[in-house]
Amino acid sequence: MKKIFFALIILIVLAGLTLYLLDFFKVFTFAQLQQESLEQLEKIPAVKEYMVSKKKNNELQDNLEKVRIKLSEMKEKNKQLLNQLQNKEQDIKQLQGQIKELEKRLRSVKQQQEEYTKKIERLVGIYSEMEPSKAADILPKLKTTVTVDILKQIDQEIAAEILGAMPTDIAVSISSQLSD
Repeated sequence: MKKIFFALIILIVLAGLTLYLLDFFKVFTFAQLQQESLEQLEKIPAVKEYMVSKKKNNELQDNLEKVRIKLSEMKEKNKQLLNQLQNKEQDIKQLQGQIKELEKRLRSVKQQQEEYTKKIERLVGIYSEMEPSKAADILPKLKTTVTVDILKQIDQEIAAEILGAMPTDIAVSISSQLSD
């Protein structure tokens, strides 16, 4: 039994050495042997079906890998878009806060403007009833903008009498602002 086993090992070594030498001297290459063996095997229907299935499996594996890569890219793109969306939502919240603050300021300014308009209307009534010379003494002591606003709303004849009673340099300054 040992002799048979030893003989088989020697045969296998000699066959391997023969194939190596044939490949080394380019008589037969391993690639040629593999190709010819595959061609012979493909003639057997069961082996041919297996090889076709193996090729399809390899193609499916390649496609699966491509899909995985594409999925990974899409996940990364999705993360980027999600970050952009979160940033935009944060910007929107900030802008909404700014809008609320501006609306609050606008309401305050409108309220102040209404109060100012009411005060000017009341002062117009007071100075319209007053003698022009007395009004001419008091009006220059007020802020120029208030004086101008009062004179814009007062009757033109009364305004002319008040301006006529004022010192010339003050009357000229207020008149120039009335024309604007």
